Amino acid sequence: MHPADKLKKFLFTRIKRNKAIPYFHASFIIVLMLLVSCGTNEELKNKFDSDISSLTGAYTNRDWDKVTGLIYPEFFKAVPKQTVIKSLAMLDSLGMKRIFSFKGIDKINGPVIYGGNEYYRVFYKTVITVSVSKPENVNLKELTDEFNEDYGESNVKFQPDGIKFTINALQSVIAVSAAGAGNWKYLELNNEHAFDIVASVLPAAVMKALGGKNP
Repeated sequence: MHPADKLKKFLFTRIKRNKAIPYFHASFIIVLMLLVSCGTNEELKNKFDSDISSLTGAYTNRDWDKVTGLIYPEFFKAVPKQTVIKSLAMLDSLGMKRIFSFKGIDKINGPVIYGGNEYYRVFYKTVITVSVSKPENVNLKELTDEFNEDYGESNVKFQPDGIKFTINALQSVIAVSAAGAGNWKYLELNNEHAFDIVASVLPAAVMKALGGKNP
C-alpha cells in the first residue's frame, strides 16, 4: 500500500471512531486528506473509468438491473427503483434508442469526507446517439430544444434523414462510498431535475462542495 494511502486509511479510521488526534483540528484533518489524495489516485481513476464505462454500457444495452445496481441506494428513497426502470423502459416504447460511447474521464473533484462517507464528483466525456424510430410519438422540435439546453447547441447534431441526434456530452456523476471502503455507487448529476433529486439525497455540505453546475 502506498504510504499516502496508509495515512489516508488511518485518518478515515480515526474519524469513524470519533477519536481525537493530538494537535490536529478536525478541519485540518480534512484538508490533509485532500492533500494526501493528490497524486495517489490513479487506481481510483481507473476504478471510476471502469464503473462509468459499465454504467454507460448498461444504458446502451438496456440492462436496467445493472444500471440500478450501480446507483447509490439512497437515491431510491427519493425515486423508487421500479419508477426509475419504468421511466427508462418508456423511452423504448416511444421509439427512442440511445447509444452511449464512453470517451473517458475528464476531471475528478474531491474528495469530500462527510458523515462517514467519501464523495467525489467525476466528469466524463461521452457521445450519445439518439435514434427516433417512431417520430409520430415525439415532438422533434421540443426534443431538439431540450438537447440544446442540456448539452449546448454546438454539441448537438441533428440528422433529419435518419431522424438521429449525435451529442458530444460532458456528463458527471457523484461517486459515494463509505470512507475508505471503496465500494463505489453513483448519482448522475447532469440537469436541473437531477440536481433537485440529488440535493434531496445528499447532505447540503456535500452539494455545496461538489454540486456546482460547471466543471
